[in-house]
Amino acid sequence: MRTPLLLANAIFLLGSTASAQIFNQKADLPEPRYRAFSFAADGKLFTGCGRDDGNVMNNALWQYDPVTDQWTQKADYPTDPARGGIAMVIDGVPYARSGWNGVSTFTDWNRYDVATDSWVLMNEPTGDPGAYAGVFTLNGKGYAACGSGAVAEHNELWSYDPLADTWAQNADFPGDPRDFPLRRYSWRLCVRRSGGLLPCSALLLRHVQVRSRGR
Repeated sequence: MRTPLLLANAIFLLGSTASAQIFNQKADLPEPRYRAFSFAADGKLFTGCGRDDGNVMNNALWQYDPVTDQWTQKADYPTDPARGGIAMVIDGVPYARSGWNGVSTFTDWNRYDVATDSWVLMNEPTGDPGAYAGVFTLNGKGYAACGSGAVAEHNELWSYDPLADTWAQNADFPGDPRDFPLRRYSWRLCVRRSGGLLPCSALLLRHVQVRSRGR
């Protein structure tokens, strides 16, 4: 039995003191967002694509400025509306893909230029890293693990080299195929850290959901 679903459009900043860490609520995202991608770059926080509380998908990108405590809509992600996308920042440069539109899994891969507010299409992977993947960066490369591909969940690991603009398939994750590999539990709190770009440790509440499984 699935538990109730909670959508959130709140953002919190975590400030450190000598005795405690305190969450302070900031300006809400202008629209609820669920299963969006998010990243931090140039001292600002971004969230894009996903769906709203009416289960309508979109490709909008929003930017949060922690100095002014304001949200600004930026250039739409250049694909059809989708959810379950991924994003990563490699050496200060953001990259993203949109995810799944309810029928198909997109293989797009785009670089975002914060200064010009524009997207640049990069080489797509030769395989299908899938939507709802877990991502991380290491030694100048980005990695996408597991996820839901065009046919089913998988346990593949893909790496992206931004200098060569190429993808490579690496050794499979040794566990069973799965999606949501880094946030698999029933209670999921998904956050993105600023990476030290901001005066305090900033956390973007991408979404909070109480749900057992499902897209």
